[in-house]
Amino acid sequence: MISPMQPAPKTIEARGVAKASMGKWLRIGIIGGFGPRASAHFYELLVARCSERYQAILDSDYPYIILASLASRGLSETGTVNETMLIPDLEEALSLFDKLGISVAAVPCCSIYAYLDRIAQHKGVQIVDLYREIVEVTFRLQAKDAEILCSSGLRRMRALDPLFLSKGIELHYPEVSIQKTIDQWIVEVMGGRHSTQTTKSLLKLVDKLMRRRDAVVIACSELSVLVGLSSLPINVFDSMRILADATLRSAHRYSDHNC
Repeated sequence: MISPMQPAPKTIEARGVAKASMGKWLRIGIIGGFGPRASAHFYELLVARCSERYQAILDSDYPYIILASLASRGLSETGTVNETMLIPDLEEALSLFDKLGISVAAVPCCSIYAYLDRIAQHKGVQIVDLYREIVEVTFRLQAKDAEILCSSGLRRMRALDPLFLSKGIELHYPEVSIQKTIDQWIVEVMGGRHSTQTTKSLLKLVDKLMRRRDAVVIACSELSVLVGLSSLPINVFDSMRILADATLRSAHRYSDHNC
């Protein structure tokens, strides 16, 4: 069941040897705005993970982070993509990151990752591969099947299916009636109209799915907003937490990649 995340140590002394192992961070860029609340939540996750896993306390302990919140019309509330509008927006953000010396970029939106191979290569910017990270985390659990909670758009694309299949994991999606409810939750978060009841409904669904699947993947940044910073069962994976951890591992010069 869900329980509050344990706070990081509050004193510099409590960090002990870990502080001595802190190295310089590469600059991080967040391509956000899909939607803005989800992007703000992802930034909060990065900060929380820095405290929890890298014992960051002082301002200088944290990485340099730029959040570019794109006012893009390339993605609808159901995750449907208009490539003509989306691709130029992504290109513009990456060009900005090039100028700012950003080395590691993350996009807190699962649907967008299906289109990243269609943009020009920016040699100085490494985009964290969210899809690969999600599949690897699920595979390490030795799961044989998983249920994915995502937008209708990502569901139609089936972008994650081949990757899960390559690891011998069968991927499932909720019934159509439940998918409609999930899409409504996404819209509620986008408009700031979600409530504690929305969160309870999502967690109730997750608990139900855990009884029939080896793993449950929350593959939508708005659904991640509903989960917040609460701890999750070992077989429930929040894609935005996975992305935050992978981003920090990529950006930390002396990172232990098992963190």
